[in-house]
Amino acid sequence: MSALRTSFATVLILAICVLPGTHTDAQQPGAAIRDPAPIRLSIHYLDGLSSQSRDEPQEIRFLHRGCHLSLLLTNRSKREIHLWKPSCPEGDDAIRLEFRVKRESEKVGIARTSHSYTGGMGIPRTLKLVPGDSLVYRIDFSSFWSLPFVLEPHKGCELLVRAVYESTPTEERDPDFLPDNAASVWTGRVQTDWQRVKIWNVTDRTVPEFHRGINLLE
Repeated sequence: MSALRTSFATVLILAICVLPGTHTDAQQPGAAIRDPAPIRLSIHYLDGLSSQSRDEPQEIRFLHRGCHLSLLLTNRSKREIHLWKPSCPEGDDAIRLEFRVKRESEKVGIARTSHSYTGGMGIPRTLKLVPGDSLVYRIDFSSFWSLPFVLEPHKGCELLVRAVYESTPTEERDPDFLPDNAASVWTGRVQTDWQRVKIWNVTDRTVPEFHRGINLLE
């Protein structure tokens, strides 16, 4: 009799667990359970602060030379992560800034590095990012960066900006040129929220000096 009661209780518990409307996300048909990205991307402006510690709009001032802003890629997981190293094609292609005039606009301009890879710089390289550490990209728009707008000397504008880090597999690369740990490099996409920023050209020359492609300010 005791065994019968135990069996009945087990069946009742199982029946309750599978009643319609009581599924967890993992049980629901088509539900995708994904861990958050192990890395976080943030924009830090000339004073070193991110938008979370400042009132909008932020400011970018074009100087003759120097760091105009920094991008921080932080490992927020509990394990080390391998990434493509900056100044190699895969590392530079992964990072970009996107600009647009207003939130409703579909027209988006992209700013990214425009290196010419010589002397072995075109060889893909990786780095190790341990938990809690950050990879810092120091952005100097006066050197090796293309911009989707043109600013005359001592002029300014107001735009929206966000940073994007998008690492993709290197399927087209000759395996002989890839490092041994290429298969372990993190792939995926992270991005910041759109942030309103005031941009000032405080130099005596047009920025950028040579411009090709889209101009959001036209």
